[in-house]
Amino acid sequence: MDNTIPVLENEIYKTVVLGQDGAPAAPAAPAAPAAPTHDKQSQDMSFADKMTLECLLNRGKYQKILARTDPTTHQEYQEYRSQLRKHRDTILEMIEELIDRPKTQYSRTIDSAFETLAKHCIRYLDERETMQEGDDDTLFPNA
Repeated sequence: MDNTIPVLENEIYKTVVLGQDGAPAAPAAPAAPAAPTHDKQSQDMSFADKMTLECLLNRGKYQKILARTDPTTHQEYQEYRSQLRKHRDTILEMIEELIDRPKTQYSRTIDSAFETLAKHCIRYLDERETMQEGDDDTLFPNA
């Protein structure tokens, strides 16, 4: 004999387990909560949290938080900064060469990256210059 029967509850059929006397058995204890999973939604939230921190905090504070919350990424950043300091003079010489001799080519990637960097620097400097000129027209000069 089957120990289950379909029961209509709130317009949804569910299966009820019957006890030995034919009456519905006591409901089973609720299952323990599942262990946290690393699904796409939690990864997206983590990405959103990191972006928020990165955008709202200055670099120093962000690096301190990163050291506590994501030691691997912090270590990778520290290694990058170390390599940057090690090759600083050579990198600056390469940039100087690209400015002084535009026909110099290192690689397509470096040439493209330099062109993008130079354009962004020029735009930044132009905007900063415009902002400094416009300081006389501020709405709240004493603020």
